[in-house]
Amino acid sequence: MFDNTFLKRLSYFLLLLPFALTTMNASAAQPTSSAPANRWLFDVGAGGAIPAGGTSSYVHPGFNITAGGGYRLSGSLSVWLDVGLAINGMTQIVLQREQQPLGHFFFPTFAVDPTYSFAPHGRWRSYVSGGAGMSVKEVAFSQPSSPYHYTFGDHALVQASKSSLQPMVDFGGGIGYHLHSQGRTSMFLESRYMRLFTPAGQFPGFEVSGTNLIPLTLGVRW
Repeated sequence: MFDNTFLKRLSYFLLLLPFALTTMNASAAQPTSSAPANRWLFDVGAGGAIPAGGTSSYVHPGFNITAGGGYRLSGSLSVWLDVGLAINGMTQIVLQREQQPLGHFFFPTFAVDPTYSFAPHGRWRSYVSGGAGMSVKEVAFSQPSSPYHYTFGDHALVQASKSSLQPMVDFGGGIGYHLHSQGRTSMFLESRYMRLFTPAGQFPGFEVSGTNLIPLTLGVRW
């Protein structure tokens, strides 16, 4: 298995890779159709979800799935609606502290991401993307050994999960390879940095505000 440090270095490398490929792609430009049907874009993908910064102290590396739809405004610029879900485990130190056998984090995200492609008509291409949206953070103990008792104000709350809804921002980039020189379908590999503006609270995984994730995604775009 790859350790957390290797995955973080790989994600940072992928964040910078589109800029390194810009010169290589510049010589590969070819004309493409501007027909309305070719302006709609779709993708699906899956991969890892790496916690970054202080988030790694209580969140284990996990996996993510994503799907999106976009509209090409020009040869280089498109706008995407990206929907994703990251599922991560909880570090052992947190489970031991809470005396729980198993816990997970769930991070659904919904973002609008303008995307710029460098030399988008070549067989190889690179792109950068970034935007904002909404996110959900849920902490759940799958097999709680005892009820939780947390006090909010004058009320005692008994539960084994907690969730929050908050804004988020993301940015990143990737590389893609068209399977056919004149076709729409391509494979892509991308990395994104996500900042979820999660609140602090009296529940494991909510002790501090803010959550940082780096999804690494391999997928298909058409």
